[in-house]
Amino acid sequence: MGLNPMLGEKQESVLVICSERSGSNLLKAILSQHPDIFIGPPIPLFECFRPIIDSYGDLGHDDNWLELIDDVVDLIAVNHQPLPCRVTRDQIIAATASGPRSWAELVRATYRIIAQSQGARMFGYKYSTNMQDLALFMAEMDFSHVIYQVRDPRDVVLSTVKTGFVDETPEEVARRWQLAQEHAGKALEAHPHGVLVQRYEDLLSDPKGTLGRIWSYLGVADCKQALTFHTERANREIAQRSHAWANVARPLMRRNYGKFYREWNLREVRGVEGVVASEMRRFGYKAASGWRFLGKSRKLEKRVLTAAENEFFRPQSEKWEEINRKARARREKSAC
Repeated sequence: MGLNPMLGEKQESVLVICSERSGSNLLKAILSQHPDIFIGPPIPLFECFRPIIDSYGDLGHDDNWLELIDDVVDLIAVNHQPLPCRVTRDQIIAATASGPRSWAELVRATYRIIAQSQGARMFGYKYSTNMQDLALFMAEMDFSHVIYQVRDPRDVVLSTVKTGFVDETPEEVARRWQLAQEHAGKALEAHPHGVLVQRYEDLLSDPKGTLGRIWSYLGVADCKQALTFHTERANREIAQRSHAWANVARPLMRRNYGKFYREWNLREVRGVEGVVASEMRRFGYKAASGWRFLGKSRKLEKRVLTAAENEFFRPQSEKWEEINRKARARREKSAC
């Protein structure tokens, strides 16, 4: 397929900011049902290449630029979530021919190519980690639209600990969440185009009204098939790889919040609330009502990862480490 002329022009784009375990995959799946929008699977291009971009030397030199592109293509090829299309060296070269040579341009080009493969005019990026770098990322990428989704931090902590991916206490997870919201808030204050802030719970309890506000903000028509996201093959495949993404293969669960009342005890919830109180108030979440726990006192149970889940990220992690080894070697060589 030939490259769309729009790849060489400024294109509308949407950044979805959402802390981990806050419904970002669900929102991404829903938005990507719109024919004008495609939010590609998360690819750690920013996380991997921004810290080592200096090791490639002057990107104005073709050899350095092509080496960087080759590393990007190699990382994309083993991405932990499958892409809907192949992204090649020639495509990236063509897509970046008229722009500046930078990591930001590589990220833009990659997501434009993916969006084009799906016939969408607006590309999107899901950002859920490294909130301390969000301001830098937004400044370099210059998204035309930004959606900031938050979730009740007590459910975030519950979900995070249950996944088995972390070895932290609920209070430690809560502190990370609190700090992430502070970083995100500072970054969003500097965004010149305005930001749509919404709660995960509102998306579940009032999907029609919430999506109506989103379509209006993005300047696109209503999308009647948005809530059929769970029927998409790609979503079913990613749900099979890990329990952490199971909900993208299920119809929207309108009561899938306030789970901490059913699965946690009051003492541990109070401990989390003591850490995140200020952000809870900012987003309109009220302190837990003791009577709603119905006398339960069980402690939070963590889930043990399966061998298949542990294997899920291995190819990408190995490629990431290989790229970093080459970066260290280049730095050592230049220092000699």
